[in-house]
Amino acid sequence: MNEIYGGGTSAIQNTAASRGTGALGGNGGKLGKQEFLHLLTTQLRYQDPMNPMEGQEFAAQLAQFSSVEQLIELNAQTSSQAAANAAVLQAANSNVALGTIGREVEAVGTQVVVPADGAGDVRVDFAVGAGGGSATLEIVDALGTVVGSRPLGVIGEGRQQVALGGAADGVPPGLYDFVVRVKNGDSEVPVESYVKGRVDGVRYGANGAVLTAGQLTIGIGQVIRVSSPAD
Repeated sequence: MNEIYGGGTSAIQNTAASRGTGALGGNGGKLGKQEFLHLLTTQLRYQDPMNPMEGQEFAAQLAQFSSVEQLIELNAQTSSQAAANAAVLQAANSNVALGTIGREVEAVGTQVVVPADGAGDVRVDFAVGAGGGSATLEIVDALGTVVGSRPLGVIGEGRQQVALGGAADGVPPGLYDFVVRVKNGDSEVPVESYVKGRVDGVRYGANGAVLTAGQLTIGIGQVIRVSSPAD
């Protein structure tokens, strides 16, 4: 008799072992609603009639089962709501992105285009942190190599705009990144760079809508200002 019933709890363990990992929902050992219910009914089936489960213990296990079921349902509802919110956000971003076509946008970014006819009129925008300092403008290629630079002298804090000037001398036409480095004594001063362009298209990638402005690509989430060409 003892070998058959085994004290109740061991019967569950033996049953789970005999069923392999299936009783626990796979190798990860996740205990789902069906697995929990199966273990509970197995325990009732194999409990020792000479030493049945106490009513208080049985009630506690039923309460556990109810809690598991509620948590599973809550998780399913949360996942469904998150998916719905993501779909709404994606649709909203798509509408906003399409609405920028033909308009000027400004965004956080570092891209700059060196044109074939020279970069004399090309200007870049950035904001310098508190105190400002001695600045240098660098042009960086896709491999991260600095292909041109020029000193900017001492620049104050706040919004700034400068021409590429001599930093673009000898730089082949194409798309690059620009970096403005500002130092105040031995300390680096934070700098945020901006990119501007007229949107001529929208494409969609893994991170959502991306605006195109000539060779520039601008994530919709990076846009900080949209204006008409006349503004």
